[in-house]
Amino acid sequence: MLESFRRRMADDLEARGRAIDAAGADLVDAGVYFSADAYRREVAAYTAHLLATVAAMDGDISPDEMLSMLFAGLGGVSTAEEYFGAIEGMRHELTHRSEALDDPPLFLERAANHDLAHGTTLAAALAEALLGMAETVMVADLAADASERLFLLGYRHRLDAFLRERGVAAGPRPR
Repeated sequence: MLESFRRRMADDLEARGRAIDAAGADLVDAGVYFSADAYRREVAAYTAHLLATVAAMDGDISPDEMLSMLFAGLGGVSTAEEYFGAIEGMRHELTHRSEALDDPPLFLERAANHDLAHGTTLAAALAEALLGMAETVMVADLAADASERLFLLGYRHRLDAFLRERGVAAGPRPR
């Protein structure tokens, strides 16, 4: 049963990663980003911080939460030493960049600008993918802590408010 849960989790993260990549391809094609690599670097840095924040909200980053983050594209961990080093790096990032998630990321702002100019829905797709990835990491350890839920509720409200303020519609959110 645990393996099937992990597989579903990996499939969900993969699908959300494809949505993020598809939005990036549109932004690169439109000239918003110089290259797909530039877009991916920006998204990866932000997503790593978001997912580490969610995973650490309950005071611990479990192996299953770390595994889900790896499925989300935060690779480079293959040994126990690298795993513990990555967790220590995440803790350092969380203590030194706690405000980084208060404002929408630059790639989401650029997507919203593109949406307004071209009638697309890239910003809503990106917001949904980010929220979905964060929710997947939240349940990866089979326990959704109240602090994790509260953080994600606030994060959802910030993303919704950003989309509303920018005048781009947030799509319906599947549960």
